[in-house]
Amino acid sequence: MARVAASACYVIHAIRITLLTMKLNSKGQVTIPAELRRSHGFVEGDDVEVVADGATLRIVHTRREATRGERVVARMQGRATTTQTTDELMKLLRGE
Repeated sequence: MARVAASACYVIHAIRITLLTMKLNSKGQVTIPAELRRSHGFVEGDDVEVVADGATLRIVHTRREATRGERVVARMQGRATTTQTTDELMKLLRGE
């Protein structure tokens, strides 16, 4: 398990940079502290990419492809031509 050895926080041009020093374990793993996982939206099971950027490694969310349903919904959003409310449409669908 990784342990936080030291930490510092810097503000450069209104950008907050948190610097943490952690130990790499025998499997080559580090633990991202819970506060950073929460603030950057990482949750258990997320796929991440480790990107080599010069002498720096960046951990980023993996971009996943949208599902077929998500693509259909994205295409349909804002295209309704009815003047009926959702409640009126639901009554019509239910035969009320």
